[in-house]
Amino acid sequence: MRDVYVGGTGITKFGLQLDRNLKDLSADATNQALKDAGCEVSDIQSVYFGNCLLGMVTGLEANRGAITMMPMGFGRVPFQDIENACATGANAMHIGWLAVASGLYDTVLVVGAEKLNLADRKKTFAAYDSGFDPEEPAFAQGEGAGVNRTSSADRQATLAKGVMEKYGVDETHFGRLAAISHFNGSLNPKAHKTAGLDYDAIMADRMVVPPLTRAMLCPISDGAAAVVLTSKKPVEKDRRVRLTGSRMASRMSFDDLDGPAAAYTVAQLAYEAAGIAPEEIDVAAIHDASVSYEITSINYTGLCPPGQEREWIEKGEFAITGRMPINTSGGQIARGHPVGATGVAQIAELADQLRGRAGAMQVDNPRVALAHIAGGVIRFETAAAGAHILVKD
Repeated sequence: MRDVYVGGTGITKFGLQLDRNLKDLSADATNQALKDAGCEVSDIQSVYFGNCLLGMVTGLEANRGAITMMPMGFGRVPFQDIENACATGANAMHIGWLAVASGLYDTVLVVGAEKLNLADRKKTFAAYDSGFDPEEPAFAQGEGAGVNRTSSADRQATLAKGVMEKYGVDETHFGRLAAISHFNGSLNPKAHKTAGLDYDAIMADRMVVPPLTRAMLCPISDGAAAVVLTSKKPVEKDRRVRLTGSRMASRMSFDDLDGPAAAYTVAQLAYEAAGIAPEEIDVAAIHDASVSYEITSINYTGLCPPGQEREWIEKGEFAITGRMPINTSGGQIARGHPVGATGVAQIAELADQLRGRAGAMQVDNPRVALAHIAGGVIRFETAAAGAHILVKD
């Protein structure tokens, strides 16, 4: 397998963007990535297009990538459309990485894009909650689910109660962790939420489903991200960010419901493939659809010693200036969560960190980064997960 480098990256503004369509968002991110990579549309040999919910929002189910990207002149290259719940972007990155690493192509484009916000909020909520098996309810939905909130919020609240029992945390720890995300989001001009809510504001925010306030949950966002992957080693040393340890994992079978979760399994597979230990990670972007899942992700990825999650939250170790900076862009909680775009945005943001161009969000001299995301639900557990390791050569 060949080395695969991040040639260029692009991210749009994330947020409520009723005046922009998927073609506009995708073109914006793509043009940024192409310019950053110093290449043209004609240099791209294949496109991997990650989108999760366009069919439910617009009715377009077939040829999503080709139809979305063809106005840019991509009509002659092969397209692959990828959909895998919140792991959609990570899955697109994985296939793009595999295409270059295997020698099939030298330079490819990975795009993740999502347009979810509509004037009809019920339609938005229905699309957002479509990752649950309708024949196997994952949880008992509370009153108001699908009308005043997504059903996913109910799941996150149920998860929160389990996290409190398992890790010995309480609502104050949720508030502390969310405050880090919102502060980081205030440093990110492309984030959905840039107000920088502090701990008191987070705890006083509207209760969505106890114990989670609105500020502890990710918003429904529109946006796109793009990454050029290439086998060509950049000439400039500060641009040499290699993508490795790319792995995907799925939910264990129904006959092994007590086995390891996909989000845990994929992290271990990525570490093994990259030859990297969790202790070597300098900065990470991990799944945080809520603060409760963020704590679960911290544990699954081994970003702090097992059993010390509570202590590290209290000491602020997950802040940009802490021992293990996570979600420096604001994560899904503040940066936002356009489902198909999030996994690609993680790679773009981490590449910026390793190149030293993250601006106010910059971590001190990082060399190794982890991207980790999970999505979908099968019998309450995550259905699919993806992980990547980025290394500055």
